[in-house]
Amino acid sequence: MRTKNFLSIAALMICGLVCVINVKAEGTISPAKTAEPVTVNIKLSPIQAIVVNAGQKTVDLEYTTITDYEQGVTKALANHLTVYSAGKFGVYVKTNGNFMNGSESIGARDVTVKATHSGHSVGTFTPVGLTTADQLLISSTSKGGNGLKYNIEYDNLDGKDFKYAGEAYYTAASGVLTYTAEVTYTILPD
Repeated sequence: MRTKNFLSIAALMICGLVCVINVKAEGTISPAKTAEPVTVNIKLSPIQAIVVNAGQKTVDLEYTTITDYEQGVTKALANHLTVYSAGKFGVYVKTNGNFMNGSESIGARDVTVKATHSGHSVGTFTPVGLTTADQLLISSTSKGGNGLKYNIEYDNLDGKDFKYAGEAYYTAASGVLTYTAEVTYTILPD
């Protein structure tokens, strides 16, 4: 019986030792690492924004002299548009329709919009006779930028040769007549 007890105690001790060694092996701390990599991603989302100069939200093409009626008029606005784009872009322009005064109208195409560089802006330009469809005015096929400034000229030289004189557009009794249309600029990725 003593031998049996001895063997049982020995078996329990061996079992206990194995369990302790296993627990200790699982809970051991590996040697300290001197370097550990981390993955860092830079994720660039496409952004485009266009801002019309706040002080230039209304553009008046005024016929006030004989020369204006003979030659037509233009209005050049420095830094009229500011563009923000993470990549290539196109700036499009359109109007909501003809220039209207009640039921009387002046054709939208009588006004041409032209863009030029201002400062560090990028892109190429195409003069656009206004219509109700988006038309490409500024194209940047190489890169975008931050705070790109553009000068815009509104050209109504089609109003030359007294085109707007006469009953259809003006009578002396009516005073100053204003024909209005809304022009919208849109930026899209190119």
